[in-house]
Amino acid sequence: MSAIHLMVDDMTMKFVQDQQKKKPPLMFHPYSVARNYWDYMLIMLVAYTAAVIPWNVAFQMRDDCGSEAATEEDEELGCMPDSVKALDILVDVLFWLDILVNFRTAYIDNKRHTIFDQKKVALHYAKGWFILDFIGTFPFELVAKSIISSSSGDLANKDIMYLRLLKLPRIIRAARLLKKLDIFTSNKTIRVLKLIFLFLLLGHWVGCIWYFVGSWQAENVGANIFTGDFVWIQRPLLNGNGYDKTDVRTKYTAAVYWALTTMTSVGYGDIVPLTNIERYYTIFVQLLGAICTAVIFGNVGAALISHENALAKNSERVQTINEILDFHDLPEALLARIKDNINYMLIRHRGLDSSQMLNDLPGNLRTDLLVHSMGNVISSSNMFRKCKSQGFIRTIVSHLRPEAYCPDDTIYYQGECSKHLYFIESGSVKLLYGKEMFLLAVLKENDHFGETELFSPRKRMVTVQAITFCDVHCLRADLLESTLKLFKECQDNVMEYVQSRRKAFEVLQNKRGSRSLSISETVTKQDYKDELEKYSKKIEGDTASLNTEEDAVSKQNRNLEIVYKALEKIKNQMKYVKESQTQLGRKLEEYESMQSHQVTLTPVASPE
Repeated sequence: MSAIHLMVDDMTMKFVQDQQKKKPPLMFHPYSVARNYWDYMLIMLVAYTAAVIPWNVAFQMRDDCGSEAATEEDEELGCMPDSVKALDILVDVLFWLDILVNFRTAYIDNKRHTIFDQKKVALHYAKGWFILDFIGTFPFELVAKSIISSSSGDLANKDIMYLRLLKLPRIIRAARLLKKLDIFTSNKTIRVLKLIFLFLLLGHWVGCIWYFVGSWQAENVGANIFTGDFVWIQRPLLNGNGYDKTDVRTKYTAAVYWALTTMTSVGYGDIVPLTNIERYYTIFVQLLGAICTAVIFGNVGAALISHENALAKNSERVQTINEILDFHDLPEALLARIKDNINYMLIRHRGLDSSQMLNDLPGNLRTDLLVHSMGNVISSSNMFRKCKSQGFIRTIVSHLRPEAYCPDDTIYYQGECSKHLYFIESGSVKLLYGKEMFLLAVLKENDHFGETELFSPRKRMVTVQAITFCDVHCLRADLLESTLKLFKECQDNVMEYVQSRRKAFEVLQNKRGSRSLSISETVTKQDYKDELEKYSKKIEGDTASLNTEEDAVSKQNRNLEIVYKALEKIKNQMKYVKESQTQLGRKLEEYESMQSHQVTLTPVASPE
């Protein structure tokens, strides 16, 4: 089955390569990186169009300031800035380019086949979105100006402004592109932010329409037609003028202020509808605001509930695990390590079971995901650096199993049975040897360990401990062996690498001294034989250095022995002197005693 699976993967890769070769020049794949970036730019252009076009039409922004048709009052109250006019031209040019790009973008048919045929692509786009895209891009305003340039300027200019509304079909592109780019994600926060943005954009539209309703009534209907009152923009302000006589900034601020207060509440009464048309529109806006508010608060509530459910689920898992651990009455040290690992998994993976998610994916999708995340680690490792087969890489990553470790966790002990090879995705580990825990190596991201015991019944040669939080992927030794049997071109290289690494470790273990020796994973980027010779020379040098130190110590020991003998002799002499002094003291005491008891004899005179 594995061979069949690999054969199908190779056939798929060959088919994709053939399709790429058959692709005409300057033809885009619908999901290529370049096309996606182009679509992101178009979304921003659509957002600009959705904001600027209603503003231009509602506030009658003139683009002919400085001409004879524009009066001083017109230029003072509503004149389009030059920067906006230049940006409008640039946006129009980019939308024209988008039409050309769509004619050069392949499409996916009902059978999920990617069609690159130029005629089919052009016909597919022409029957689909081309009409709306053309209407939203064609410069109707410029054509109309050129046709009626001889008519009365002011009336023609105001009527032509309404042609700008024909650019609004561009907005439909946004929904189409967002759906394609999958921006409508299930992430609750993004959904809420998107709704808030749409709510503000809707408030912008409602405000623009609110001012347009007032200005249209003032110009075309006149006062006192419906209610006997004037429209809201003509209501006198403190300076005696209405909103229609103020600058564009004040008009827009008042209109959007009314829109947002009406959509979120019942308004504050400072700006009120005065005609039936305005009241009808106000009723519609209040209903629209109620719906939008309900949708936004509903999504916010759903996001909070989802977050609380996730926290509750994680809390329940932690509580269950704590109960199990308490039942087994584990030592405090082991209990703390287990809890640290559980907390790390909850934080690092957000409590998600990635293994279950991967198992639910189809085989090729699961493999593609693993190749994207771990393929570079496998292909760039020294162990597999000569294995260029994509089939081999895909097979290896499909057998990987993720594991996570906390600082000071032991991944395996020296003397254990070897069953797995490990690849480090993130974090660092240290390799320790012997009871003294000599440090042999520190391995980091994209390194691997556990290869020295492969392909033979050996016990683990070293102990491996995590230095930091580590995410590793382990590969069963039997699965690696079965994969290498299918890829003979990789088997010899891997076996040679494993043997060289094993010899390097054995040399270090046999020649180790009283201090820690190290072998770094990065050194193996050189040729394996050169590496072994290098470390052999290093060990010989270390051994020679140690022998020199031993000779010095021996010489020093001999000198110390001479000193010890001299000191012993002096000590004996001091002992003899002390004994002699003691004997002399006793003699003196005896002599003094004899002197104190000595009798003095007086001579007797002889008789005469």
